[in-house]
Amino acid sequence: MTAVALWVVFGGLSGLFATIAFLIAIRAMQAPQLRIGEWLIAIAFIAPIGGAIIAIAWYSRRLGGAASQLEKGAESTARLAAIVESSQDAIIGKTLDGRITTWNAGAERMYGFTAAEAIGKPISMIVPKAGLVELGQILEGLRRGESTGRFETARLRKDGRTIVASVAITPIRDSTGRIIGASSIAHDVTEEKRVVEALALSEAKFRGLFESAADGIFVVEQQGLILDANPAGEALLGRDRSQLIGSRIEDLISAATPSSGSGFVEALTAGSLGANVYEGTAAAPDGRELRVQLSAQAVHRLGEDPRVVIIARNVTEQSEMQRKLLESERAASMGRLASFVAHEINTPLTNISLLASSIGRRSSDPEVQARLKKISAQGKIAAGITAELLKFARPRSTNLVETDLRDVVQAAADQAGVFRKPGVALRLDLGDDPLVLRIDPIRMNEVFVNLLKNAFEATANGEVGVQSETTDDAFLLTVSDTGSGIPSEVRKRLFEPFVSTKGKGEGTGLGLALSKSFVIGHGGDISVSSEVGRGSTFTVRLPRGAPTSPADLSSTRAGTH
Repeated sequence: MTAVALWVVFGGLSGLFATIAFLIAIRAMQAPQLRIGEWLIAIAFIAPIGGAIIAIAWYSRRLGGAASQLEKGAESTARLAAIVESSQDAIIGKTLDGRITTWNAGAERMYGFTAAEAIGKPISMIVPKAGLVELGQILEGLRRGESTGRFETARLRKDGRTIVASVAITPIRDSTGRIIGASSIAHDVTEEKRVVEALALSEAKFRGLFESAADGIFVVEQQGLILDANPAGEALLGRDRSQLIGSRIEDLISAATPSSGSGFVEALTAGSLGANVYEGTAAAPDGRELRVQLSAQAVHRLGEDPRVVIIARNVTEQSEMQRKLLESERAASMGRLASFVAHEINTPLTNISLLASSIGRRSSDPEVQARLKKISAQGKIAAGITAELLKFARPRSTNLVETDLRDVVQAAADQAGVFRKPGVALRLDLGDDPLVLRIDPIRMNEVFVNLLKNAFEATANGEVGVQSETTDDAFLLTVSDTGSGIPSEVRKRLFEPFVSTKGKGEGTGLGLALSKSFVIGHGGDISVSSEVGRGSTFTVRLPRGAPTSPADLSSTRAGTH
């Protein structure tokens, strides 16, 4: 506006100057010789006007330069505003008391508030309660002229969600250097933090699994050198991690793999072996050869040499169990053969018994009678063995009856009483309440006869007792003695067929195996605790929801439980 006014004045003075000059020219034409006074008057008019014109022209030019600078400044300001507005980061201006003065589009996207909603409001609207103390400290520092380097903090969105922001805050000064406010640039790093934390968690989980795994895990580089090993791997090979790192895995563990023309690790990294499971061997710390099962996988990372993760599982015990299983199967076959033999031998045993009886009736020779008695005794022993074998091999059909267990135990005690030695007392503590279950009384009678017979035979002096206990879901009956006890190595196999604590020829070793089979068939279990020299206790547990039909009652053969 000032420039326009100056140009109007400049035009007016120029017109006046031209008019005076024209009049002087006319006067000069009328009077070629002007007097000196007239020239002075003309000059007095023209000189100021010319000076004014020159001054106005100079000032106008200078003002035009200033206007050009102002236009350039306006362009620069507009460009800066465009940069701020188009920035993906949240750029916020605020006063020293925390009032928002500017709010760009990035802030709208990051915090959810529009500029109209934010400008004029306190900056605390985007700060969680837990961060208000921190905000007060920042504003106090800004008033002292301090800048805040980039830091991560929590911020609050309009929808109430808390985000993580990376923020930098600097003071704003006027032309005199006085601090009049502050600007902050914030970037939402919530997702980046989530990814970093997820990666850290994944690494922690891997490290946790790596360290706690029961199998040995080895991280191996392409040439087979161990880079890392977990504690199970240290225990497997009997070496510390520091000793394992740098060692060749193939010097410690050998793998039985298809011929590949190279080492196991090289073949894996080259892709000539798949991610299969291989058998191998390793040397135990005590020098024993261990059987190991190996699984391995090559890991290829961009820009890095491939590595191999090898998992080694000690299957020595498993292999031993498989060997024992094969032996057990062979023993089962022998049992079936024994059953066949027992069945087939019953006929000649019967004939022998009949012939011995016939000879006894016809002969009165004392020596003959003595020998016949021995034959009869041995025949009875053989018949007892075959009867046990047949009972073991071919359990009879079941007959479930509502039965009071107290009656079963009392009958078994009467039957087994013949084995009780003179110095042994029998104590029955079965309570006053009935212990009624739907069971096969004959089978359960056999169980308690076996247990009481064994207890009486193991006890020379002291006491054999039977005690009952009722729980919410079962009846417990314990048969205890103060006898010799059972060694731990025998106790582990006590319920297996043909295992006996008695001397040679004193038992078949089938009684406890049959007993456990019968108890398991009723849905229960039988266990033993014993201390050598102090006696043993057998506990029979029968669930109160016992089988209700013969189909429910297992006829599992002893030895297969």
